[in-house]
Amino acid sequence: DWKWGLPTPRPANLTQLPIGARLALPDTVTASWTTGSGRPLVLHFFNPDCPCSRFNQDHVRDLIKAHRGRVTIVAVIEPEGGPVSPRAVADAERDLGVPVLLDADGSLAKYVGVYSSPQAVVVTLAGALYYRGNYNLARYCTDARTEFARIAIEHVLSGAPAYDAPVQ
Repeated sequence: DWKWGLPTPRPANLTQLPIGARLALPDTVTASWTTGSGRPLVLHFFNPDCPCSRFNQDHVRDLIKAHRGRVTIVAVIEPEGGPVSPRAVADAERDLGVPVLLDADGSLAKYVGVYSSPQAVVVTLAGALYYRGNYNLARYCTDARTEFARIAIEHVLSGAPAYDAPVQ
């Protein structure tokens, strides 16, 4: 339990786009969302085989339910250690009720600066990076005061400046 209560370690060689950078998202994402949609975009990066991702799914379902119709949410599966079956993608899509993409080579995660799962990316209406990082300070979303992804979604919807979570 102690190990999973710690923040996800950041890779030493991690390079990330700055908050506010305009993103050039791939067609697989823009097929589900466009900058003219009138809704911010939330990318939910997860791995169905990861214990942290599985634990986080209830929190993600709550976010989807709370913000459906106000943000576009696309789930992105990051495979770790092997291929992901088409059935796993279909199961995740059915479970979450949002489009699910497979980032088989990790290129989307690397581009937006995601280094672990589960993590979230929030994109403004104009296509700028608004938030990127963990859902919470620890790997489990059990403290409402540090629900960074939820706070970022609420901030982008209110028009507040980009939310910069504490270094994780």
